[in-house]
Amino acid sequence: MQQRINLCLVYLGRKGGGSRLALYLIEEIKRSATIHLISSLVSEQNVETPSFLEEGSVLIKNIGFSGESVDCLISPLFSAKKINKLFKVGSGDICLIVMSSPRDYLITWRLRRSGVKIIRIIHDFNRHPGDIWPRDHQIRKLILRSDYVITLSQHIQRKISSAFPSIPTVSVSLPAIIRESQIKPPEVLPSQYILFIGRIREYKGVPALLAAHNLGISSHGLPLVIAGEGSEKFQDQDNVTFINRWLSDSEILWLISNSDLIVFPYIEASQSGLIPIAIRLNKKIVVSNLEGLLEQCKTYANAIILDNLDSKYLAEKIQCAISQAVIGPEIKAENSDFIFAICNLLTN
Repeated sequence: MQQRINLCLVYLGRKGGGSRLALYLIEEIKRSATIHLISSLVSEQNVETPSFLEEGSVLIKNIGFSGESVDCLISPLFSAKKINKLFKVGSGDICLIVMSSPRDYLITWRLRRSGVKIIRIIHDFNRHPGDIWPRDHQIRKLILRSDYVITLSQHIQRKISSAFPSIPTVSVSLPAIIRESQIKPPEVLPSQYILFIGRIREYKGVPALLAAHNLGISSHGLPLVIAGEGSEKFQDQDNVTFINRWLSDSEILWLISNSDLIVFPYIEASQSGLIPIAIRLNKKIVVSNLEGLLEQCKTYANAIILDNLDSKYLAEKIQCAISQAVIGPEIKAENSDFIFAICNLLTN
């Protein structure tokens, strides 16, 4: 970026892919921006969170993040008026919202009144089945309260541009965010396994994967590991290991790195933060035929695409993936385009 900007970066979640993206953006953008972080990144994953993100802090001045200066506000209870006073925000400043939260309505309303440009990353255009937040009308309201919108897939960009043609919207590809070292989960795990990983929700297709696994285990012999927090409960099964809890980023990286095959049997999805990591590590993947997921792996040689989630068909595709040799070396990092696009939008 040519000029140093005053950036207020907002992420009010506590864990998951949003926190991973927020920390990644801080690390990359801080070289060219004075960053004010409004965040609640004091979570179950705080063992991997930078030391300046300490619970109970209000305002910390000039605390180093990889050797750079960052001003940081960490508190779940704050007022937008206090934010204006502390940061001296005004016309020309920018607020980047990494993942929207019900609590950021007041923040963005106050900042926009002060002339701050609101740039919002919108992950989905419609609510996923089983999710409480955000509902469809809330997503529309968030878009309308933005000056610019960033999406992480082209098909979501097309939907937003069609519904809100007056709001500038750009699409960027979600990068492979690998920051931490690998840590093996404490659970007893098989030496070889098929992996499902991520939040377990009804739109993720886990029951279809379990049914396919029961059909295919006699052919390939590989056990299945289902790892991630979820409200859905599954009965214990032979050759299936359940890790039903939130996983640290280091555990996620270990599970992906040591798997033989990763299956994404989603019923619907806008994009996945785990597919770019699997591709970077050159892992074999089986992926549902959904627009956002196809964008992420359309040129990847080790991807097999699912046309449906019929259990017999899925079992056959898993068997096909297992029997195929891995093509090509580990993929090198290609995250520069993502950061360039974000920085370009922040300065224009």
